[in-house]
Amino acid sequence: VKKEKTSLFLAGTRKDELGGSVYYEINNELGKNVPEIDFAEQRNMIYAVIDCIQDELLLSCHDISDGGLFTTIAEMLLGGNADGKIGAEININFSDLRNDKILFSETPGFVFEVEDKNVSKVKSIFKKYNLEIIDLGKTTKKDSLTIINNNKKIIELKINELKKAWTTGFVEALRWSQK
Repeated sequence: VKKEKTSLFLAGTRKDELGGSVYYEINNELGKNVPEIDFAEQRNMIYAVIDCIQDELLLSCHDISDGGLFTTIAEMLLGGNADGKIGAEININFSDLRNDKILFSETPGFVFEVEDKNVSKVKSIFKKYNLEIIDLGKTTKKDSLTIINNNKKIIELKINELKKAWTTGFVEALRWSQK
C-alpha cells in the first residue's frame, strides 16, 4: 500500500475453492474444490485493471493467488510500507462463507488501493466490463491489520509481527494469522 486513508477493493468474489490450497496443506487437508476459472470474467477483470492502471487510478494492485485474500492484503501492506506505519481495517461481511474460506480461498481476483477521489471512476470502469467490486475497507494510520466480520474483530496483527512472520516463511505467516 502507498497511503493511509485510502480505499481497498476486491475484484473477484470469494468461493469455496480451497482444494489444493496452501491453507489446506498447512491444516493437513486436501479438499476437493479447486478454483474453476471463468475465462471471460477473468479476461474482463484483467482488462478493467489494465484500464485503471493506464488511467493512473490505482495506487497499488495485487493479484490473489497462493494464500488467498489474507495473504494478498498482507503482501500489499508489507510491500510499499517499509516503516510499517500503514495498516488496514478490512471487513469481510460481503460473503456467507466461513471466515477461513473467505480469507484463504485461492479463487482468482485482485485487491487494489484507490484514493477516494478516484473511486467512482474505478467503479465505472469495472461496470463497463460487467463487474462489481467489493469495498473491503481502508488503510489506516494504525500499525496493524484488523479483519472484521459482522462487527466482530476476528484478526488483529501488528505490522511488525506480520513482517516477522513473513520473513520466517509463508507457512509461519499463515499460522500467525490463526492465533
